[in-house]
Amino acid sequence: MSLILTLDNGNTNPHVGLFKNRKLLEVIPLSHLADSANLINEKKIKVIVSDVGKSIDLPKNIVLERPPLKVSKLRENKSFLQMPVNYSETLGEDRLCQSYFAFKTSQAFPTVVVDAGTFTTVDFINEQGFQGGLIFPGAKTFLNSYGKGQNLPLLSLEENVSTSTLIRLPQDTDLAIKKGLEVFLKSIYDFVLNDLCPKNVILTGGLAHTLLPFFKKGKFKIQLEPYYIHKSLFSILENCSK
Repeated sequence: MSLILTLDNGNTNPHVGLFKNRKLLEVIPLSHLADSANLINEKKIKVIVSDVGKSIDLPKNIVLERPPLKVSKLRENKSFLQMPVNYSETLGEDRLCQSYFAFKTSQAFPTVVVDAGTFTTVDFINEQGFQGGLIFPGAKTFLNSYGKGQNLPLLSLEENVSTSTLIRLPQDTDLAIKKGLEVFLKSIYDFVLNDLCPKNVILTGGLAHTLLPFFKKGKFKIQLEPYYIHKSLFSILENCSK
């Protein structure tokens, strides 16, 4: 069976998922792909590409079975692979793919896909398809914005964002920023819970851990899916190959 590569060319660091026999072997930065042991002696390789950032090239040592399948070629006006899409063509391909996968596989609607990365996207899917969503700064992007202040510190993102240890009104600049981040992240959770009222939430992205402490409290089923974009792309390529 062919080795399948799912290329997520996002806003910052492009990553590649490697699938064999329908199993995800690894997810690595695109810059490491040429050195992957899973590519050795592979002659049949299929690729699907989701492009949000600038166009990029695959390493020259990769021999493809066919030209890469680009998500952009599958888009139609107001639909994507027969899923209705109530959004303009500005919708990012990663959001489109993940929403489609949720639309095809979710057991309960409404479903919300929350992708926490450089930016945090919140997308709403129901039985009628993709209905729209919001874009927030990601946790690191939020903290980095303080660098525009004259005397404000640039704080690194802690592994776990507390939901209880910080006092209500900090009297220290560092704590004031940390509390600001906590309130910001909680506001995303509050919006999802109170305005979207989902039955199912799929939480994904490299910074999903920053939102997880809040979403664990929700009155909905939560799925933590670190590689949801790669599973989505794999499913799309598999369906298009039938």
